[in-house]
Amino acid sequence: MKKFSYFIFLMILLIGCSNTSTSTKTKELVDLTFLNESEEVIQVMEDIEVGSTISLPEYNAENYIFVGWEQAEEIYYKEYLVEESTTLSVVLEDPTLVFDYTFDNEMLNAFIFSYTGQAKYLTIPRYIEGIPVTSLGHNAFRELDLVEVQIPNTVQYIGQMTFSYMPNLEKISFYGNYGGYAKEIISHDKYQQILSENSDVCNLTKGTLAQGKFEYGCPISETLSSTEPVSVNNQVYISYVVIFDLEFYEEFEYNLKLQHLSLFNLPNLKTIELNARVQHFGPAFFEELPSLQTLKVDDNPYFEVVDGVLFTKGLETLVYYPADKKGSSYDVPETTKFIYFLAFRENQNLEIINIPSSVEKIESDAFYKMERIEEINVTRDENQYFSINGIVFEDSVFGLGLFYFPANNPNVSYTVPKDVYYIGGSAFNNSKNLEELILNNGLSSIGSLAFSYTNKLSILSIPASVEWISHGVVYRSSIETMIINRSYYVHGSITNISSLTVSTETPRIFVPDDSLSIYKEDKLYSYIEQFIKPLSEYQS
Repeated sequence: MKKFSYFIFLMILLIGCSNTSTSTKTKELVDLTFLNESEEVIQVMEDIEVGSTISLPEYNAENYIFVGWEQAEEIYYKEYLVEESTTLSVVLEDPTLVFDYTFDNEMLNAFIFSYTGQAKYLTIPRYIEGIPVTSLGHNAFRELDLVEVQIPNTVQYIGQMTFSYMPNLEKISFYGNYGGYAKEIISHDKYQQILSENSDVCNLTKGTLAQGKFEYGCPISETLSSTEPVSVNNQVYISYVVIFDLEFYEEFEYNLKLQHLSLFNLPNLKTIELNARVQHFGPAFFEELPSLQTLKVDDNPYFEVVDGVLFTKGLETLVYYPADKKGSSYDVPETTKFIYFLAFRENQNLEIINIPSSVEKIESDAFYKMERIEEINVTRDENQYFSINGIVFEDSVFGLGLFYFPANNPNVSYTVPKDVYYIGGSAFNNSKNLEELILNNGLSSIGSLAFSYTNKLSILSIPASVEWISHGVVYRSSIETMIINRSYYVHGSITNISSLTVSTETPRIFVPDDSLSIYKEDKLYSYIEQFIKPLSEYQS
C-alpha cells in the first residue's frame, strides 16, 4: 500500500513539473519592419509573438493608390501571419497607369471607364491629374477581384453594371468631401441670393462680379460672363454664366445618380453605405445581391434606415428590405403608406410579412424573387389590399386582382377564386411548391412576369376569357406547355401576348385548331410560330 501511495505521489510530482516547464517556456518574439516607397523605415513593430495574426497599417501617399504591403513578391492587404522577423514594403499605384479615364476639360471632371490594378481594397481616388473624379462608367469594375470599394463623394454618376459579376466584393461605401464643378446660367436674383447667403466666403479674389473668381468656400467658384441688362415692362433682367463648386453647392441635379442595375450579381456583397446626397435610390439599381444585410445612409435628408430597413424620411415609404437581413417575420410600421417597387426583392429569410391598414399602395414586383415567404397578412380597412390565407388580393378600379401568391406557399395545387379579374405582375414568380394551377373563367388579363422563375409548375392552361398576357409571363420558368383556349371565331379575337422569349425556354403553345393560322400569322406570335401547335395534338 505504501509503494502504491509513493507511486501516486511521484506521478503528481512529475505532472506538476511538466506543467511548470510548459508554463515557463519562452515564447518566440520577432520584429516587423515597414518601408515606404523610398525604402525608408517608417515603422517597426517589436516583440510580436510568432504565429499571431496582426492588422496591417494603412498608408497614405498623395496622388497614389495604396494597395498593401509586399513581402517576397506576395502582397498582403489587411492582415499578416507572423512567422519570423521580416520587412514589408508598401505597394502603391499611379492612378494614371491603372485607370482608363477621360476628362471634360471645360468642367474639370474626370470619367473612369476601367481599372487594371492589383488592389483588393480599393479606394477610388478623388482626383486624377488634379481633376475631380465625377463619373464611373458602365461595366467599369466588372469581374474584378475586389473585396471592398470606397467611392469618393466627388462622384455624381454610377453607370449600368459598374459593379457587376464580382464574386468577392463585400462592401461599397463613400468617403471624403463632396466636390466637382458644374456650369450653369442663373438669374440675377439667384446670383445675388447665393452671394448674400454666403457673404462670409463669397469674396472676390480676382476680377469683378461680372467676370471673376471667388474665394474657396463660396458655392460660386467663378463667374464666366454676364449678359447685358434687358428691360421688360420696367423690369431689368441680367443672367450670369457661373461655375459652381459642388463641394458647397447642393442643388438636386448634382446629387449622386445611379443607373438601373448599377450593382449586379455580387453574391457576397454584405454592406452598402450611401452618402447624404443620394436623392433617388431603390432596388431597381441592383439585382442578385443575395448576401446584402446592411444598408446605411449618412445623414441623408431624403432617406433613413430603421432596424436595417430603408425608408423615405418620416417612414412613409418602405423603399428596401435587404435580401439577407436576418429574421423570419417583419411587421411593416403603421406610418407606412407605400411599399416601393421591388421593396422585398430577393429576400432570403422572411417567411411572414404583416402589412397594416395604413398602406395605400403596394407597387408591382414588391415581393419579386423572394425565397422563403409563406404568407403575407394585410390588415384591411379602407385600403385596396386584403389577404386570404396569406395570399394577397387587390380590389382596384379594374376589378379584383390576385396580387401575390407567396413563393413558398405550401399548396401544391391552387384554384384562383372565380371573381378574380386579373393576375398581377409577378404574382406567382419564384413559386417553389405549386404543381397545379387552375385559372378561373372570367379572368381577363395576366401581368408581366406573372409565372417567371416557377420551380414545379409545368402546364399553364389559359382560359378563353383572357384577352391579354403581358411580357415575360413564363420567363425562366418551369412551364413547358401553355394551352391557350381562346378561339378567334368564337370570341372575335385571340389572346394577345407580349414578348415570349425565343429560346429553349419557350414553351410549346397549343391553340384552338380553328384559329391556328391566325395565331401563327399575328404579329405578336409570328416570331414564335414554330412553337405553336393545334390543340388537337395536345389532346391526342
